[in-house]
Amino acid sequence: MSATATSVVGAQTVPRLTVDARVLTSENPLLLSGDDDRGAVLMEVTARPGVSITTANGSTVDLGAVVTERGYSRRYGSVVIGSLTGRVEYRDSEYFSVLVTGAASRDLAVDLLTSSVDAPADPSGARNAYTGQLSLAVRPDEHLRITPSIGISKSDFTNASILRNTRAIDIGLAVANQFSERLRLGGRGGVVFNDVAGLTSANTQFLYATADYRLGAAWRATGELGVERSDARSATLLARVLLSGRGTLCYTAPEPTLCVNGSLNSEVSGVGGLQRRAVIGGSLHQRFGERTSLSVDAAYQRSFVQGDAFPPFDAIRTTALLERRIGRRVTVAAEVQYLRRRLVQGRRIGAGFAGVRLTYAVQRR
Repeated sequence: MSATATSVVGAQTVPRLTVDARVLTSENPLLLSGDDDRGAVLMEVTARPGVSITTANGSTVDLGAVVTERGYSRRYGSVVIGSLTGRVEYRDSEYFSVLVTGAASRDLAVDLLTSSVDAPADPSGARNAYTGQLSLAVRPDEHLRITPSIGISKSDFTNASILRNTRAIDIGLAVANQFSERLRLGGRGGVVFNDVAGLTSANTQFLYATADYRLGAAWRATGELGVERSDARSATLLARVLLSGRGTLCYTAPEPTLCVNGSLNSEVSGVGGLQRRAVIGGSLHQRFGERTSLSVDAAYQRSFVQGDAFPPFDAIRTTALLERRIGRRVTVAAEVQYLRRRLVQGRRIGAGFAGVRLTYAVQRR
C-alpha cells in the first residue's frame, strides 16, 4: 500500500488540447461516379483533447479523443466524425508489463482511402470501428522479450451499398532478442478468426521472422517476412500458403526525415471474405528554420477479393502540407491533396483538393 501511494503521489499528469479549422475545395470530394457537377467546399472544425499520466514506476495512462464536425457547401450535407482512444501500460518491473489498448471511431471511408482495405470500394459510406487488445511483455533477461497478445476488431458500415459488417479476433505470440545495440531479431506467429456478416467464416494462420536494425545513427530498418495460410482459398493445402510481410526504412537525423514502407498480407473485408492487400508508401518532413516545415505523404494500395468475386481495387492518396508557426500556439498551413480510386467496372476516378488549415494548441506534447 505504501508503494502504491508513493506511485500515485509521484504521478505526472500532462493535459493537451488542439483545435483546428480547415477549408478545402474539390471537384469531387467523395470520388463519386457520374457526369453531374460534384464539386464542393469542405469546411470542418476539429478538437483533440487528451491527457497523459505517468507514475513514478513508469506505468502510463493515455486517453485521447478527436471530434470533427464537417460540412459541405452543397450536395453532401454535414457529418460528425471522430474517435476515442485509450492506452494503459502497467509496469510491474523492468521484466514484466501489461498493455491494454482500445479505440472506437467513426470515419468517412474517403478519409481511409489507402489505410483501409474496404474504402476504395465505396468511399461515400461511413465506418464505425471498434478495437481492443491485451498484451503482456515478459523479459526473462535484458535481451529477450516475449509478448503474447489477443485482440478484437469490429467494423460496421452505414450508407455503403456493397460493404458488409466484419469482425476479427487475433491471437498471437511474438519473441524477440536484442543481439546488439543495433540488431534485434525474432519471430511472430498466430491465428486470426475472421467473420463477415452473412458469409462463411474464414481463418488465417501466420508465421513471420522479424528484424529491427539500426544502420548507423540516422537510418533504421524494421520488417517481418513469412507466410500465411487462409481457409478462404479453395486450392490445395500447399497452394493456400502465401508469402506475406511488411517493412519500413527511415532516415531520421539530421533533416529531412524520410520513410518508405510496404506491406503484403490478407485482411477481412466488408466486400466479402478476405482480400489480399498490397501497400507501398512514403513520407518526407523537412524544416526550414524554427517556424516553417513541409510534410509530404504518399501511398498506393491494391487489393483483390480471394475467390475472384470482384476485380482488383486500387487507390492513391498524396498530401502536401506547408506549415508556418505563428507565436507559441498558432500554426497556419497550406494543404493540397490528390485522391484516386478504381471502380468495380474498372474505370478510375481522381480528384484534387486545395485549401488552408489553422491550428491552435493549448498544450504541445
